[in-house]
Amino acid sequence: MSKFFVGAADIVDNKAVLTGETAGHITKSLRMMPGECVTLCDGAGTDYFCRIDSVGREVCLTVEDRCPSVGEPPYRAVIYQGLSKGDRFDTVVQKSVECGAAAIVPVQTERATVRLSRDDCDRKNVRWQRIAESAAEQCGRGIIPEMKPLMSFSEAVEAAKAADLALFCYENEDGVTLKERLETFAGAISADVPLPEIAVLIGPEGGFSEREAETVRAAMAESENFHSVTLGPRILRTESAAPFALACISMTLEM
Repeated sequence: MSKFFVGAADIVDNKAVLTGETAGHITKSLRMMPGECVTLCDGAGTDYFCRIDSVGREVCLTVEDRCPSVGEPPYRAVIYQGLSKGDRFDTVVQKSVECGAAAIVPVQTERATVRLSRDDCDRKNVRWQRIAESAAEQCGRGIIPEMKPLMSFSEAVEAAKAADLALFCYENEDGVTLKERLETFAGAISADVPLPEIAVLIGPEGGFSEREAETVRAAMAESENFHSVTLGPRILRTESAAPFALACISMTLEM
């Protein structure tokens, strides 16, 4: 069943009226007809199962049922992703949303071939947010994951320190694996933290520099929740690493 995000104010007295791109997509692209069903989501975790009353420039629907969305993981995963060239960051956004990320943070790193000002990144964030919304609709999420403003690496490390678990995915790490760290975390999750936050730091095409690794080592000395981990014996492309890590998190904490 097709799913679309709407504002909570768009659903009144079990009726909804869709306009603009969403109405056009239902009417012209999907060619849906009265009597067919769609799911609307308020972006706050509630799904509304609706039947179409009429189509056209406006699509009118009746809400037949509602329930909490089942598409959200029992944790909040935030991806801190080093900027990458071409459309690789687009792929990171799309696949990270599909794999359960709650937010994605562009990070300027030393070895990145792309250099963006905060204003430039803000403009790109508009498109990345659209990609995130489309991916969230496609995979049945209950929220639209948020694209955060650009951060420097040191800002990203400082923000990650506040998470219940921070994972520095480092190709030169030869000790603790991601699997080991996640299994330890899964066994220690407290019932007092219903939605633990997991921060995942991913480097650009050239990986993290030694100076950046030193910054993380200093953070690890200050926070017992911060850990350097290896993603295994194979070197992943920058656009593959975040979805891989998220899939491992999902397997350990959801499946």
